[in-house]
Amino acid sequence: MKKKSGRKDQISDVIKEERNRFRRPLAAEIARDREEKLRIVHAALRKPTEEEFLQTMRTFGLIDGSPELEAALEAWRNCSS
Repeated sequence: MKKKSGRKDQISDVIKEERNRFRRPLAAEIARDREEKLRIVHAALRKPTEEEFLQTMRTFGLIDGSPELEAALEAWRNCSS
């Protein structure tokens, strides 16, 4: 019986290792995506015109008239004045 239990433990260990192996690249990918989005938003805040800023925000999926877009536009106006 101990051999079966030991084998089950080995299989369980391998499964845990495989799960962890695939988590690390996912976390790195999420970090890269976040950094890219922050870079784009930072660049958008430096846009010289309101229309350019709005266009950049629309690429993130913000819809005209949405509270999120209105808040972003207000923040841009405060930063650019």
